[in-house]
Amino acid sequence: MNIDKIKNLLKTKYIGKAILFLEQIDSTNNYLKNLEVAENSDGLVVIAENQTKGRGRYDRKWYSQPGKNLTFSVLMTPTKTNLETKILPIITASAICKAVENYTGIHIHTKWPNDLILNGKKLGGILIETTFETHLKKIIIGIGLNVNQSSFDNEVKLIATSLYLNNGREYDREVLLSHILNSLDEMYHKLILNDYLDYIEDWKMRCNHFKKTIIFEYNGESYKGIARELTKDGCLIVNSDGKDIKIFSGEIFINKEG
Repeated sequence: MNIDKIKNLLKTKYIGKAILFLEQIDSTNNYLKNLEVAENSDGLVVIAENQTKGRGRYDRKWYSQPGKNLTFSVLMTPTKTNLETKILPIITASAICKAVENYTGIHIHTKWPNDLILNGKKLGGILIETTFETHLKKIIIGIGLNVNQSSFDNEVKLIATSLYLNNGREYDREVLLSHILNSLDEMYHKLILNDYLDYIEDWKMRCNHFKKTIIFEYNGESYKGIARELTKDGCLIVNSDGKDIKIFSGEIFINKEG
């Protein structure tokens, strides 16, 4: 991967001033979690061609063919420590969707809380981790995006897809990554200014499960309900048996039967 090419395409204030490319690592998120914060750490991007222990939420393994996709993490060390971090999965997903659409012309959908969906299958995912001491110290945004992968293992082939599988076209990963980093930089700036409602509205427009029956967990039990709304802090409102329930975290599944 040509890092100079990526940097030459960036128009960022924060993100991508420093980019580290690694042929192989266990996890780019783990790398940044263990990194000591320095003055120039804000906006550091770590890209891996191959992650041996790439993971999504709940430590699930993330499958990605080396040399075909984008697997990277972005470190944010904001001086403003009272940022609304709970909304990050939503606005990050929106920023990535906009960037992918801008470069490829392909419309991407979203699924609460952090999935990118194409043709009903998972195109990518986001893993956001924060560290606190006496205040917010680090925000780490891990992103996996299936770009040019042409096939998937049996374990995931029914639920995963790539941009290539959508139309048979291979995309320039450096150009795509530069679009994504530019978009994330704009999002980060708006997060600092507390001016991100347009990202929430964009996410809602892209959401693939509003007004559909979903299966979700609440207080340790499984329920069915109609996904109804997204709050300004990123929570999902689900109507179950005539009662609105506010889901703060977890996972949902679209009920294929209803």
